[in-house]
Amino acid sequence: METFWITAMAVLWGAGTGLLIPRAAYRLSVPPEQPWRTDCPVGHPLDGIGIGIGIGIGIGIGIGIGIGDGWLGRARCTDRDTFGPGTPTIALVMAVVCPRSTWAVYYRQLGEIARRVHDVRGPAFGPITGPTYGRWSEAVAASLKDIAADLEGTGLDASDVRKVIMAAHHHQPVLDEITEPRMLAGDLWLPNTQLDHQSPHPVITGTYDFDRTRWGDPAADWTIRMVLAKSDERQAFWETYGPLNQSEDTRWRQKIYEARHLGALRLERHRLGNSEGVRNSYKSMAQILATVA
Repeated sequence: METFWITAMAVLWGAGTGLLIPRAAYRLSVPPEQPWRTDCPVGHPLDGIGIGIGIGIGIGIGIGIGIGDGWLGRARCTDRDTFGPGTPTIALVMAVVCPRSTWAVYYRQLGEIARRVHDVRGPAFGPITGPTYGRWSEAVAASLKDIAADLEGTGLDASDVRKVIMAAHHHQPVLDEITEPRMLAGDLWLPNTQLDHQSPHPVITGTYDFDRTRWGDPAADWTIRMVLAKSDERQAFWETYGPLNQSEDTRWRQKIYEARHLGALRLERHRLGNSEGVRNSYKSMAQILATVA
């Protein structure tokens, strides 16, 4: 039990770091003699949390936190645009700095990290900060409902997501075969890993952005989804993570998880103005609905 709480606190610390540090890193990453950045690449201000430190002689040091300086927070501006490196950028850096023959080394390390995360047992299903649920089917349905509501809030059609919710309710016993909540990192992938820049091959020295951490089925984690997406060097991941269950019920659940990922991706693509990506998400979702209903 002590291990659980130590791990949970470490994850919460990582979540806080993932939420607060990216904006500061962006603002400070400027050439010498140039002022720190005050807006995103397209000119929107970086409102956020600011820190002020005051020193009083004979009294001590006081630290105040306020809103408006834009120093702490995620890599998003007031207009909700993102900035900073994404997966393609990180992949390009790996391609330039590390020979492709060494990429499998990276994925083996990632598999070991993901295994450690997924081995942590939780008290219930759902986001680590709540709300939580007694059954996995309830947590999955609640997550899909939130995604559908967010999509509809932007004016996008979410009827296919709601059909997935109906399928999840209809096949509730299959989802509820998952009886033990495990920790899911939520966004453990290339952009959120730190590498040793002095090493001739990829060496992961840290991970970031745990603000999407939840309790559930490890197969539903974003990391697993991305490893399954291509049959390339990333398949070395399984050497340290271990094999994935390939039962019929597992494959069915994987389709529900993919529908959830697609719904979240649709929202992100819409926010970034990727109209083609939004359209493609409907085609991919239709293929899933044809097999899970």
